[in-house]
Amino acid sequence: MSTLLLRILLVLVVAVTGLHAEEPPAEPLVKNGNFGLGDEGWKLRKRFVIEQGGGRNGTRALFFERTDKADKAYASQEVRLVPGKKYRFSAWMRYIRPEGDSKGATLGVEFYENGKFIKATYAQGLVSAEDWKKVEGEVIVPDNASSARLMLQVRKEQLGKAWFEDVELTSAEPLIQLNLISPAISTITPKNGVVRFNVYCEDPILRKRTDELTLRIEVLAGGKSLKTLTSPIRKQRAEADLSGLPPGETEVKLTLTDPSINLALSEKTVPLTVAPADRPMPANACLIDAKGRAIVDGKPYLPVGLFIDNFSKEQLDRIGASPFNCLMPYHVMLGRMNKGQPHSIDTIRECLDYSHAKGLKILFGTHWVHEGIKHQMTDWMGAKGETAVITKVVESFKDHPSLLAWYLCDELPVSMKDRLEKRRTLVNRMDPFHPTWSIFYQTDDLPFYGGGQDVIGCDHYPVRFAENLHMKGVAKEMNAVDLTGLPAWMAPQAINNGIFEAKDAEDFKRFLDPTEDQMLSMSLYMAARGAKGFIFYAGNLLAATDEFFYSPNRNRIRNAPAPQTEADFARRWAELSRVAAVLRGLEPFLLADKPAPEVQVEIEKGEVIAREFRDAAGNVRLLIAGVGPGESQAVITTTAPMPLTSGNGKTVALGDNKYRFTGKDICSDILSGAK
Repeated sequence: MSTLLLRILLVLVVAVTGLHAEEPPAEPLVKNGNFGLGDEGWKLRKRFVIEQGGGRNGTRALFFERTDKADKAYASQEVRLVPGKKYRFSAWMRYIRPEGDSKGATLGVEFYENGKFIKATYAQGLVSAEDWKKVEGEVIVPDNASSARLMLQVRKEQLGKAWFEDVELTSAEPLIQLNLISPAISTITPKNGVVRFNVYCEDPILRKRTDELTLRIEVLAGGKSLKTLTSPIRKQRAEADLSGLPPGETEVKLTLTDPSINLALSEKTVPLTVAPADRPMPANACLIDAKGRAIVDGKPYLPVGLFIDNFSKEQLDRIGASPFNCLMPYHVMLGRMNKGQPHSIDTIRECLDYSHAKGLKILFGTHWVHEGIKHQMTDWMGAKGETAVITKVVESFKDHPSLLAWYLCDELPVSMKDRLEKRRTLVNRMDPFHPTWSIFYQTDDLPFYGGGQDVIGCDHYPVRFAENLHMKGVAKEMNAVDLTGLPAWMAPQAINNGIFEAKDAEDFKRFLDPTEDQMLSMSLYMAARGAKGFIFYAGNLLAATDEFFYSPNRNRIRNAPAPQTEADFARRWAELSRVAAVLRGLEPFLLADKPAPEVQVEIEKGEVIAREFRDAAGNVRLLIAGVGPGESQAVITTTAPMPLTSGNGKTVALGDNKYRFTGKDICSDILSGAK
């Protein structure tokens, strides 16, 4: 998008609304970013020094060497940023490490509210680079941030030498994101050509005016224009009927326009495949319909699954006997049933075969196949380079009966969004019968990831300590999902955060296992907000047993017994399995063809949401969730034509189709009625 055009538009908007534009800062946001003034403006930890001649052109650079993993390695500078605004940060870096492939040198911004840490956003960083490389990222300042620090660092416990220079922090222009959101897999037919687009304007003033804008849609193939039309925008969505186009690969040029001033605000070209109406459908196909539902074997399918590490017969037997119906194995590309086997395509197929025999679908993880990330997998089974590897993976396994979807991305930075969009297009065109899926924690940036997958998800894990229990972060991630317009398969918390964060077995005692009620409540909140899949993190990390709490990548000293045992795992597995059973029982309601009537919610305490679902027979399930912290209470009025029964006693009937829900912290209930 033209920066000049956006500035013109915003000036016009400010003039019309009477708002005041901010004056540009008189000084750079970062002081002494080239270290020409030595350490002026910077707070340096020990072992950080200004090295004369250490820069790219013989200039000064900031240098750090860590030889002891216990050293805390960062340099920082207080920066003045505006809440709600977007900024871009960057630095030129070199990083030389003695061994390993973990990310080392990086930079980012940390935010605080009255001195209390809120969040941090860091760039992807460097693994090891003899030559200088520019590392950059973007961040939106939290609304409640009162201060911020720009951080240069070598990540925790990573050894090596690092150089930094030309550090910059600048205000970023507000972006506009245009994405095709339906149909999934970017494929229509000549007889069914209805398409839907998502329009997201980062600037809040322009976002309020989105319904006043129009979207021009032009279909191109072979350099020729096949069809052009203009669609109004309603609630950030635009729709058009492109039926009648000939089969083949096309591109759709999208132009967002303000008709009141005849100004084009943004342009983007997205891929679109027109498939033959009579194309054969493979038996293992999973499609996403216009309602955002997975369709498997011609019927709606609710993914209720688990992230796991790898495969074993014992684990697949246990999960296959449970209510779970799918898995996302992190290391499926190195899959093998027996640890002694050499990795091969045949060993992976053996894992998939056994999963299929146990009734388990697979979300196939290709999230390592990105050059430049930690643990990159770009040399695999004879294929070299990310395009060659992803091509070999998809061609090798797209026909397997266990395949449900392709997992493309695991929390990669928003700076990679263009690469992710290209990856989605590549996979969609190689396999038009299985959707792509990704997971992110970056809720502030989520709308900009919208073009990188067919189904999106988030992974906020709010249960940590006994005090201040709530799921406001889950609410925030569902708000962000709404802004993308995409179907959602979410990742509810099953893990105790102490498995990753506790310093030792004693410190682990501060952390809470999420209870059965909390895991269900988070899931029901997501379901009430429209989620169509639930993949819990993580099926192999339900207890801090010796195997996981002291595994090598946790960097803990084995100075005491692990804080939990196999008995804890068995207890938690039983709890999580019961949650899965409840969700599977909701499948005909969450995936019903027709929406149920809306309910009225009168809040009396806290924050409560409620949503009614009805199956094809007219039976009712009313989901209620309290966000917390503290007490939640609300009166829900429904039109359900029968008395409803509380699942756990948190809701009482008041008469006249009214029910009062009362709960505390992370809480929920399901009201049931049979026709």
